[in-house]
Amino acid sequence: MLPEDGFAIEMEGEEPKRYADICSKLNLKNKALFWKEIWKLADDKESLAEYGISAIYGNVVYRKVQPGLVYVFKISSMGSLYPEVIPDL
Repeated sequence: MLPEDGFAIEMEGEEPKRYADICSKLNLKNKALFWKEIWKLADDKESLAEYGISAIYGNVVYRKVQPGLVYVFKISSMGSLYPEVIPDL
């Protein structure tokens, strides 16, 4: 199946349902800002380091995929799935 023919896991611009409780406390303007900044922070190791965060752990992918980039999803020896961005080919 081509990526453009695939099914969305979550809709871009909508908060994931598992965060509904947190997001219900934010007004519409703050929700958009919250998610924009969360994704920006998650993809910026230098900014994370400024907040004392040296690693993000979990059993989900903590990276927003971007159109036009090539990703390889790898599985670690412990069974964790993680993406790597392939440099320009």
